[in-house]
Amino acid sequence: MSAGAGSAAAPASADVVPSPDRNVIGGCLLRFDGAGQPYLSPSLGRPCIGAVSITRTGLGDLEIHLAPGARYPQTRLLVSADTTLASRGITVGASRSPRSIALRFFDSRSGKRVDMRSTAQRARVARGGASVGWLGRSAVNTTQLDPGVDAYGRFHDRLATDDQTVAGGCVIRFSSTGPKIHANSTHHCTGVRSVGISTLGRMRIVYSDEQRGSTINVSADPDETLVRRGIITGISSSPAELHVDLFDARSKKRVDLRRLADRKVMAGAFANIWVAWTKTTTRPGLANATTTPALDKYGQFVHGSAPAGGVRQTGCEIRFGGTGAHPSVTSTSTSSCTGAASVSVGPSGTLRVVAAEGTSGPIIATTTVSSRSAADYGIRAGASGGGATTDYRFYSIRLARTLDLRKAADRDLFRRTNAAVVLGWSRPAPPTNVVASPAGG
Repeated sequence: MSAGAGSAAAPASADVVPSPDRNVIGGCLLRFDGAGQPYLSPSLGRPCIGAVSITRTGLGDLEIHLAPGARYPQTRLLVSADTTLASRGITVGASRSPRSIALRFFDSRSGKRVDMRSTAQRARVARGGASVGWLGRSAVNTTQLDPGVDAYGRFHDRLATDDQTVAGGCVIRFSSTGPKIHANSTHHCTGVRSVGISTLGRMRIVYSDEQRGSTINVSADPDETLVRRGIITGISSSPAELHVDLFDARSKKRVDLRRLADRKVMAGAFANIWVAWTKTTTRPGLANATTTPALDKYGQFVHGSAPAGGVRQTGCEIRFGGTGAHPSVTSTSTSSCTGAASVSVGPSGTLRVVAAEGTSGPIIATTTVSSRSAADYGIRAGASGGGATTDYRFYSIRLARTLDLRKAADRDLFRRTNAAVVLGWSRPAPPTNVVASPAGG
C-alpha cells in the first residue's frame, strides 16, 4: 500500500486549532497494596484531580470513575505504569467511556494480560502503580467551572483548567554513554534542568527550577526505534524529579543504565523517549510550578517553563474499521479530535498523521496510549517526527514482532479486537501579537 492509501481526514467537527480556555485537565496516581488491591493515592506531590474512585470490573480490568467535572470528551490520554511495574515488564492500556477510564495491564514475561480477579495475578502488581491523566474539552469557557479543591478529600479535586496548570515535556536521546536532552529548532524541551542516570540504573530527569511542583499527570513513551526493540517504560515523579525505568520485552530483562551493555541496548542515532507532564501553578496548598518561560535558560531550545497558554495540547483517537480495516479518526461524545488533518498508512507500514494547519511547528512531546483491548496483544506504539507529519510504529509484545500496517492482517488485528490508539501532541503555542497602547493613551 502506498503512502496515503486508506487515508482519512479528521471529521468536520474536529476542533483543529483548539482554544486553551476550554481545556479541562485531570490525572491521578493509582497504587496497589501488598495484596494487589488498587487504590487512588492523592498527595501533595501527586494530587488526584478528576477521579473519584477505582473498582475492579467483571472482566478483571480496573475502572477509574470520573468526577462530574471531568466527564468531557477526551482529547488526550497520558497513561504509564510506574517504575516498579515496568521493572517487572508490565505495561498498561486504557479506554475511555463517558464516565470512566478502564485500564488493562499486560505482563510481557508471561505474554498475557493481568486478570485482577486472580489473587495469583494480582501478586504481579503488588506494591506497584500507574499514572493516568487526560485532557478534555469543555463546552464552555473554563472560567465558569468550579475546580472543587479538596472536594473528595485532601489533595483530591474535581478538575483543573489550562490557566491553573502548565505543561512540560522533552525528547530524550540515548547513546552508549547514556541519555541526554535532544533539543533543536524542531524539538523544544520545556521544564527540564538535566538528564542522567539514577543510582538504581533508571533514567533520571531533574525538573527545571521553574517547573518544580506538584504533578497532575505524566507519561514516558519510547519512539519508533525503541518500540521496534520491545522497550517498555515506567515512570515515577516527585515535584523535583522524574525517573523512568526501562524493560526489554525481547530478552525479558530490566535495562540497567549503569551497565554499558544495557546502554547499548538503548543507544541509536534516532533512539528516543518522549516524556510529557502537567504541573499545577495556582492550586492552594500544593508545591506549584511557575509560568516564567526562562527561554534557553538550560541550553538552546531548553526552556524553564512556558507562559499561561504557552503550550498547545492536541490529540486524536484512531481506530481501524470498515472494509480493509483502514485507519480513521474518531470523534464522538467521549472523544474529541484536535490537531490532526488526516491519518493514513505510511510507506513503511507506520500510522502516519498529518498535523492540521495552524497546529504544526516545533514539538515538545508526543504521547501514545493503546486501548485496553490492544493490551491483550501487548501492543505499543512509538512516534518519530512530530512536526507537520508524525509516524507511529506498532510492536506487539505477545507476537514478538513489529506490526506492518500495509498488511491487511495486521490492520485487521486492531479491527477484530475493536482496538484504538489515542495520540497526543504538546507544542509551543504561536506567540500572541500584542499591540502596545500609544503613550498617554
